[in-house]
Amino acid sequence: MSGAVVGLCGYIVYASQTRDDVRFFSKTNSETTDLLNPKKRKLVVFDQEYRPLNAVAEAYKGMESTEKKEEN
Repeated sequence: MSGAVVGLCGYIVYASQTRDDVRFFSKTNSETTDLLNPKKRKLVVFDQEYRPLNAVAEAYKGMESTEKKEEN
């Protein structure tokens, strides 16, 4: 039983240091996904490729440029 508690506490420390979606304080900035160079964020990855999302990145850039034009 104590081994499970130690393992759980160890994972909590690991996750808090390496995972973007685990935060103890809400004021810290989480890293957003890079659409052109995605990172592997899983503990174990089996036969998965993280390909760049070019179409989504282009759409996002288009939205940003439209917002900038509307502000001016």
